[in-house]
Amino acid sequence: MLVVITANPPEKGLKRFVKRFPNVEFSTSLSDILRADVIFGWLIDKKAVSLLKNLKWFHTAGIQYEGVLPRELFKKAVVTNSRGVWADYIVGSFFKPLLKKFSPGSLKGKTAGIVGLGGNGRACAKEAIRYKMRVVATTKPDIRPRRGLNDVISASDIIFVTVPLTKETKGLLGRREFAKMKDGTCVLSASRPDVIDKRALKAALSAGKIKLAVLDDLWPEEIKRLKGVFIFPHASPFYYNVWPKMFETFAKNLDLFIKGKTLINRITS
Repeated sequence: MLVVITANPPEKGLKRFVKRFPNVEFSTSLSDILRADVIFGWLIDKKAVSLLKNLKWFHTAGIQYEGVLPRELFKKAVVTNSRGVWADYIVGSFFKPLLKKFSPGSLKGKTAGIVGLGGNGRACAKEAIRYKMRVVATTKPDIRPRRGLNDVISASDIIFVTVPLTKETKGLLGRREFAKMKDGTCVLSASRPDVIDKRALKAALSAGKIKLAVLDDLWPEEIKRLKGVFIFPHASPFYYNVWPKMFETFAKNLDLFIKGKTLINRITS
């Protein structure tokens, strides 16, 4: 079995990882990709997928996949992502500005709404509970119909948005959703910007409906400059060393793959 790693990980970490699987052939050369049974990378295009005759499993080092990975890939192979490896970074990026706005004691009894109870969402919920907050959440199946989402956002003082961008979640929080929020709500989002309607967010901030918006650096400048907006660096292994966790996630799956068992973090188009 040939595993080709194209994600450009640090050499030291890669050597330790490869040592764990002495019976697996590894390569970091793109010249070997056509023979690959498994690929650990960031991206792959439609044309390349058509040439991969042996591919059985593709693991993306990222989390976002819709609009990033071609549909043809999902038809050819099992696809997994690195969901959950950024959790510590996201929690820190959210709670640092939040604790500038509120004292730890004043968070007690507030309601934290988790929109997207995946790896990042669960980590945010755990941290909120540590500050004695009440937690309500919507998982992906509850997002459509919107009743579950509306129940969460209308009950929350602080809303954590941690869903991937998909056809279902694009524009998930729009004018109607902001209208259902409490006055002075805080919105903290690690999702791609298109999950939240930009005009609706801008209007809510201007009207004081939203007290604080914590967003990552992918947002446009017109939003970043608004009063009440706090920006944190986009989750990137160039900024935050997440490789040990990425390797651990991939190692768990590689062990399962070798044993012919179901992989974790599986995604579908």
